[in-house]
Amino acid sequence: MENQEKIGETFETFKWTIKDFYKLKSKKIYSQNFYIGGHSWRILMYPKGNRVDYLSIYLDAGTLADVETRFSKFKLVLINQVNDKLTQIKETQHTFNARESDWGFTSFIPLADLYIYNKGFIVNDTCIIEARISISHPELEKKVDEAAPPVSVQVPAKPIEHADNPIPMDMSAIPIDELVDFRGLGKIEKAFVPLLDEVYAKHPSVIGC
Repeated sequence: MENQEKIGETFETFKWTIKDFYKLKSKKIYSQNFYIGGHSWRILMYPKGNRVDYLSIYLDAGTLADVETRFSKFKLVLINQVNDKLTQIKETQHTFNARESDWGFTSFIPLADLYIYNKGFIVNDTCIIEARISISHPELEKKVDEAAPPVSVQVPAKPIEHADNPIPMDMSAIPIDELVDFRGLGKIEKAFVPLLDEVYAKHPSVIGC
């Protein structure tokens, strides 16, 4: 069995290699039992079709108790042994129970395409079918969720000061000998007098305001 990783989900794979395919006489055949996600499964196949001219493939959950249910998302795969791009993959999901213990595809692929010579689905009298069953990791998902708080509750490392909330100047902190009266408008620092004189010379109305 192989693991195949995807973002958000994981599929574990069971590969069923069926030899002497052309010699099969049974209407339907089962793979051996295999375990994925802590449950027993097997693949059910109708090599001549389940009352249709198609290969029929299903995933079987075995015998379930009357009150037992088992939900699963899965893929059934018919491998093309000549050209991987022609491999047939069908995906579905189902809640298995005592009445519907198998689920899949009655019309998976036309029998004409399956049995045609050099098509690649049967090579050296061998056919390969895979069941890829989704398994979840609740503890891993929980750790990912807890790794960082939602953006809406994250606090900036340093508070942002807004320009419309200036900090008032404490004039009492400036020595008295550094302050002068400017044209009767009030006490200002000496260092600003030349600048204000220049402004006053060019725009007296501004100083008046």
